[in-house]
Amino acid sequence: MGRISRLVIGLLIAAGGIGTQGFGAASAQPEEQTQACQSAEPGTETLAGATLNYASSFRCVGVAADGTFSIAVDVENAAGSVGPVTINDLVLTHATPKRRGQVADASVTAQGLPLTLDPGQSGTFTVAGAAALVEPGKSGKGGKANLHLQARGASATGDQPFQLGLNVQLRADATDAADDDGKDRKDGKRGGPPDWVSGPPPWADDRQARGR
Repeated sequence: MGRISRLVIGLLIAAGGIGTQGFGAASAQPEEQTQACQSAEPGTETLAGATLNYASSFRCVGVAADGTFSIAVDVENAAGSVGPVTINDLVLTHATPKRRGQVADASVTAQGLPLTLDPGQSGTFTVAGAAALVEPGKSGKGGKANLHLQARGASATGDQPFQLGLNVQLRADATDAADDDGKDRKDGKRGGPPDWVSGPPPWADDRQARGR
């Protein structure tokens, strides 16, 4: 084999063009995309003799067309609690919005349940699912779905049942952080009072101060 041929083969091997399993075997494969959601709000559930702190609200933007998502729910049984608690299961209570006959149909599954936590102990369970995103309204924003879940459990003795409310906001596009009710305003803004809310004119207080 000539010097030039050996040089060409050496360059191909260095570039990953030839591997032990044949030409192109060392080329990089695309990574599988998964939807990650950020915890947006903590929650607290107080029972007789126990306090649970947990991640209660999640916001997911850039959700794929099939509406798939996955979240990790952190739960802490406060150190001052008098006994252990167990989270037994998870249910989807309802989904919103319902716009022009569209319904955000959804399904969820949980892994890591049942989860028992002693006082001062923390744990995590995961929730994965999919939702049919409702098409945008007049605002032109992307599809959305709001999922309302309950993690149900009880104290170790079973005499203190509880439900931890969880909300998952799915958005096809990044939207304003206040967009949490699925309602569109005609001016395209998200929630809050309109700009023209009535009230005293700005100069009213000045006249009172001058005794007029």
